Amino acid sequence: MWYQVGEAFATGQLKRILTDFEEDDLPVSIVHVEGRQANAKIWTFIDLAAEPWRANPYLQGEV
Repeated sequence: MWYQVGEAFATGQLKRILTDFEEDDLPVSIVHVEGRQANAKIWTFIDLAAEPWRANPYLQGEV
């Protein structure tokens, strides 16, 4: 959930507590069939779904 509230942590609006009980991060994957069966609609969806994640500095370890 860090990516959803990263800015609030960075600005001090939120404070992390009970850090001993935090779960490990889980990866997010988009699984699809590659090759002849993959079409432009699938690639468009993948690009749309992945873009906000790629652009989020809290997921990239930049903050």
